[in-house]
Amino acid sequence: MIHIYKNNGVKFLLIALAFLLSVMTVQVPKANAAANVLTFNIGNATFLIAGMQYPYSYTTDKASSTDIEWYQIEYRSADSNIWIKKMLVKPSDYPKYNDWHPPFYIPTDPSLTSVYWRITMHFNPLIGGSSTSSRTIGPFTVYQPIEPSQFTAKLDDKGNATISFNDNSNMESSYTIVRNDGKSWSFSDSMDYIGPLDFVDTKKKNADTVYTYELITQWHELNYDPNYSKLSPPKKLTTSIRTPPINILEVPYSNSLLENFSLNDLIKDKPIILTIPKLPVIPTLPTPPALPTSPALPIDPVPVIPVDLCKDNECAKGASTWAVPEIVKAVQAQLTTDTVLSDFQKDITREQFATMAVKLYEALSKQKAQLPAENPFKDTTNPEILKAYHLEIVNGVTKDSFKPDQSITRQEICVMLMRAIKVAIPSKELDTAKSTTFNDEAKIAKWAADAIGFAVKNNIMKGSNNKISPLDNTSREQAILLIYRTYESFR
Repeated sequence: MIHIYKNNGVKFLLIALAFLLSVMTVQVPKANAAANVLTFNIGNATFLIAGMQYPYSYTTDKASSTDIEWYQIEYRSADSNIWIKKMLVKPSDYPKYNDWHPPFYIPTDPSLTSVYWRITMHFNPLIGGSSTSSRTIGPFTVYQPIEPSQFTAKLDDKGNATISFNDNSNMESSYTIVRNDGKSWSFSDSMDYIGPLDFVDTKKKNADTVYTYELITQWHELNYDPNYSKLSPPKKLTTSIRTPPINILEVPYSNSLLENFSLNDLIKDKPIILTIPKLPVIPTLPTPPALPTSPALPIDPVPVIPVDLCKDNECAKGASTWAVPEIVKAVQAQLTTDTVLSDFQKDITREQFATMAVKLYEALSKQKAQLPAENPFKDTTNPEILKAYHLEIVNGVTKDSFKPDQSITRQEICVMLMRAIKVAIPSKELDTAKSTTFNDEAKIAKWAADAIGFAVKNNIMKGSNNKISPLDNTSREQAILLIYRTYESFR
């Protein structure tokens, strides 16, 4: 009996040892395995409203012994490949709030109407090396409840008043313009349009009388979104005219108090803007109060995790091979805009290059460019063009037109680059002496000669086959390189 008991004891120990080994074999690799983000959700949202606060959630397959060291949330416009960091969170900063995540806000920007969101997590296991995983969701439609701006009225010699304003929102259900004598106009089909609008008031007016116009905006009732109730009602804008003290020439008009217009009536003779202009953003939405049970969002820890603005050269996809390295550097130096990071062989426009010239000025001067008191141009409201004009980097093609969509020549670019350097670094003496002779020098305009000499002298612009080609248009990729080389030479 004793002999049997000993054999049973040995068997028991062997079984126990085998069980422990099997547990270790299963658990250790799990703790050491790379973890992944499985899901990322922004509530149950199918669309988002700018300026509103949104909670989010995520799931992972990490082992219980693996910690989330940090996670980062980014967004990008649906027509861009540049990711913008929204927040960086270290869960260890919230030891008492294991299930709480700091909410984020959708940026208020009239050009942001469709977005993708990405969460990137860095996992730190108990055993083994760390790992990183990402999950992207979208696109989400973004509604921008931004009030209209630049509401003006101008009277002509026939007694007609042209009413103009910028529609900065894709969330209004209607606009109504009310004249102070009770007459009004309304239209309700502009929700998918952002850009300048105007119409002509041809209704009868009395002589020597002040007429005041009021613009009333009605937000679309997205009452199936809980954030809608938090929107501030849009402010009413007013403008006025005074008729001359003589009888105004009578023109055909309607006696009705209310006239309904369609969007096409208000943008007559103007093409619908498919590329949304960068209009000045008028903040209208108050910051929602902090949640009473939520700790404040921490400032990004130091060192800040670097955000690769051009991961795997994505920002230069489609560019010529010789241009890729400097395009990547220009993006990382934040000298470009989304509008030039595609169709790289397409000619760059005056608007696009003026916008990059402003970025060049701000990067070198360490100052923000300012807007002028008035807009001298009838064909653009782009604030970046107005800043470039205010800095005297650009001029109009005529007194009141800029021609933003017109292509730009190589000699015009040289002039704009030299002006940008002069205003950004006024103490810098620029060498404009001719250092190289080109076979086509006779084509260089007198007003551009010094600027081309400056660009060649500083290795910003180079000729080809002993030609500088001053009258040739410039592609987007060439323009980006010229901006970056100027930045490198003078930073």
